[in-house]
Amino acid sequence: VEGLGDVAIIIAWTGGITACMAAMIAFVQNDIKKVLAYSTMSQLAYIFTGLGVSLWLFNNDHHHAAVIAFGASMFHLFNHAMAKGMLFMASGSVVHELHHAHDHVRELSLKYSAHEGEDPFAFDPLDMRNMGGLAARMPVTATAMMFGSMSIIGIPLIGGFWSKEGIIAETWAACLKEEPMMFVPALLILATAGMTGFYMTRMWLMTFAGSPKSEVVGHVHEATPWIKEPLIILTLFAAIGGFALAVLGVVNFLGGEHDHLGLAHGSALDEAIYQLEHAFLPEDANMRLIGWTTILLALVIGPVMASRIYGGRLIEGVEATPLVAWLVNLSSRLGSQDVDELANSQLAEALQRRLYFDDLYEMVLAKTVVPFAAFAAWFDQNVIDGVIKQVESNSVFGSVQIRRLTTGSARDYILMAAVGMLSVFALVWGVSA
Repeated sequence: VEGLGDVAIIIAWTGGITACMAAMIAFVQNDIKKVLAYSTMSQLAYIFTGLGVSLWLFNNDHHHAAVIAFGASMFHLFNHAMAKGMLFMASGSVVHELHHAHDHVRELSLKYSAHEGEDPFAFDPLDMRNMGGLAARMPVTATAMMFGSMSIIGIPLIGGFWSKEGIIAETWAACLKEEPMMFVPALLILATAGMTGFYMTRMWLMTFAGSPKSEVVGHVHEATPWIKEPLIILTLFAAIGGFALAVLGVVNFLGGEHDHLGLAHGSALDEAIYQLEHAFLPEDANMRLIGWTTILLALVIGPVMASRIYGGRLIEGVEATPLVAWLVNLSSRLGSQDVDELANSQLAEALQRRLYFDDLYEMVLAKTVVPFAAFAAWFDQNVIDGVIKQVESNSVFGSVQIRRLTTGSARDYILMAAVGMLSVFALVWGVSA
């Protein structure tokens, strides 16, 4: 269809730019829920990019590739829902327990560390700068958030890897085949893979690794079974659900190529081997390079950079469960990097201010929408309401004047009838003359 390819490119560009911008803003968020919110924005933009690529491939008669791109996008929606639903629940568990611990500390009138110049009892349970060291206090929550973060990052074999890899691969395939305009969104979502590894690792380390940033942490306990049990179920979906569905051919099913889930290459083992070969050793050398670059960015570069800045051992005498202890210990061995200069840079300020989009919105609203709204209010009150009120006033005035004629006196009515008849006679006489 003529023009549909241009629409597809615009959709892909919008998704790529949004994915990258949201990931950059997530770098500097200290509110644990805001990190997850911008992560959601970024991951949904991945899906948007995949849909744009799918539309372009379909419009250019690459039907099988279009099916893969569309199926991978819908699959990523499922993987993201499982992982992010669990992450929001786990972060809520952390916030809930910190809030209760803070109330306990306050009731006991214990002193605890707070930022200089603040009320000693001012405590934000959402601020990751008040956390740290929670891996030993909340092992189930820490494990759940670790697997959820891995799925969002796209760690190989974990849920989100199977769908995100498909979106990135098909975007680059479209770029390398015949559409150079796809290069920018392809490059942006590839870079975003590394950014995702950074900010998700940063979130986990600031929350669960290192020494406690507040004495409130020492009073935190694991969440109740009502929270832990759903977390465990969602963690299983986030960890192994993606691979299981990939083996069952969910991408082709969601793309509409198959009418049901099933094993397309024999036994479950044969299908698993096929999916692993297709993911790690594709026949196309370019796709192999793109795939391993994505893995390098998501698995190594992003997490390692975050670990060098935010990693650290738990305090002496405190140990985490083996499932997460390896991550805490690994982060502490990568060294410590001073980023004060970068944290105080103009780039960091721009990211803290959301790349000035809020300022732009306020400026646009202040100079266009607000004056127009003021004019519309004046027009409504003085013109529209004025006309209605004037009609009302004239109607009332007319009715009052007419009411004066209804005196109830027979002489007045006879006089009016006579005047009326004379007026009609004069009119008829004048016309006939």
